[in-house]
Amino acid sequence: MNLFGVREEKMFIQEIPVLVYRAEYRKSDFPTIIFYHGFSSNKEKQSLRAQVLASLGYQVIVPDSIYHGERGSVDYEKEIYEGVFWRIVLKNIEEYYIIKEYAINQLDTDPNRLAVMGHSMGGFTSGGIFAKDKDLKTAIIVNGSCNYKESNQIFKKILGIEDQEKFVELERDVLKVDPFQNLDKIVDRPLLLLHGESDTVVDINPQNSFYEKAKTIYKDKELIKFVNYPRLNHHFTVNMLEKSAEWLGKYL
Repeated sequence: MNLFGVREEKMFIQEIPVLVYRAEYRKSDFPTIIFYHGFSSNKEKQSLRAQVLASLGYQVIVPDSIYHGERGSVDYEKEIYEGVFWRIVLKNIEEYYIIKEYAINQLDTDPNRLAVMGHSMGGFTSGGIFAKDKDLKTAIIVNGSCNYKESNQIFKKILGIEDQEKFVELERDVLKVDPFQNLDKIVDRPLLLLHGESDTVVDINPQNSFYEKAKTIYKDKELIKFVNYPRLNHHFTVNMLEKSAEWLGKYL
């Protein structure tokens, strides 16, 4: 037993190590959140956030991404120059369907009440999954981006990456799942965006561009919300968790 009357269980879904959190008082038909961690983080570091959400009655599944946690590690500072960030995001999106199927068939997930959520790289992942799986009820993106193309341009500029030929195929694959390029699959589905205005890791501007475009085509403007936090850097705050809980209570 952990905090808040929540039980934590460690398991493998095929080769994917995950932590699953459930409130003791809830026994079946779980509304479920698949929560994705950020670059250089791991599933264990999301434990407190996951427990808080689980205490509200949600089942929370937190996987390790490749090269993270139980799935090994890399020199993150060095490997980001080799495109490993986007390779991880693409792998997360691919593996999501394995986790989803297991959650529904083995973890008593209510298939009509499934959400994705993530911070930083996990936010990029969640946006891509939300655009791909139209059965998802909602998504919450914290300090991430649903505008892969613009974010990638900023990353390359900051990192001084100029070798276009090296990344042509990778960038082509990234653009295929870019939420901004797939707005027709997102529109009029509940989407919450939370971002620090002074984020020095993931620039807020691409996410703002996505939001400004998306809100023009949402019929119900209440279904998409962008909360930016003045002077906040790349942090997941208590208020962000509170806003997430409120959103989930309304849409999941």
